Amino acid sequence: AMVEDALLGPAPRPTPPGRLVRLVTPMDSLSGLVRVAQLTASWPFRPEEAQPLILDSARTPPYVLSLARETIRGAPWLVTADSLANRYERDGRQRDALVTRRAIVQGYPFLPGAWASLARLELARAQAAGADDRIPYIAGLYERALDRDPEHLPSLTTLGALALQANDLDAAVRFLERARAVDPARPQVLYNLSGAYLRSGRHADAVEVAERLVALAPQTPRYRALLDGLRRDGAR
Repeated sequence: AMVEDALLGPAPRPTPPGRLVRLVTPMDSLSGLVRVAQLTASWPFRPEEAQPLILDSARTPPYVLSLARETIRGAPWLVTADSLANRYERDGRQRDALVTRRAIVQGYPFLPGAWASLARLELARAQAAGADDRIPYIAGLYERALDRDPEHLPSLTTLGALALQANDLDAAVRFLERARAVDPARPQVLYNLSGAYLRSGRHADAVEVAERLVALAPQTPRYRALLDGLRRDGAR
């Protein structure tokens, strides 16, 4: 669906009539059923679509219906859909969460957070399954977030970490330096940047970043261990 809508993949191309696919969340489906029931409540007969809702809680948790009703009462769809995706993730309903995150991207492709949230979920699924072949696709989602906001910190941080894991040191340093420029006091960014500098042969830069890191969080053992190790290497 996302490829056909030109949200992913090559440059957009004309979509033949009838080929555009729109994702619908369970919340949207229930909203329609609830609204039909409301509109037909005073009718002398009840159409099939307006029969009382009986939820199978194993398939549709009660919070889905609650969020559907909030949407009908005027709550912004983006807010309720994001809440739905978060609940699905907490409940371990990964497929439902993925459909909802993709629907949010379809509806709000201009929001960097929509792309980054989808990428975060896809990354967690890929790591759990050991599906390293999915990493380029996931990196592409984060890149889409940066297309919307070049200073989107979660995307810069994660892309830097992914590049570091892939031993693409130039890309790792580039993303992490951009992340540091956005937030100079983010410990995980500094930790990864120090490591990227060290592996790139920039020992002095690695020490400088590690010293800043320890100054920000002096009680964190792994940050102190990083700095101590760098100083020992420099003394040899």
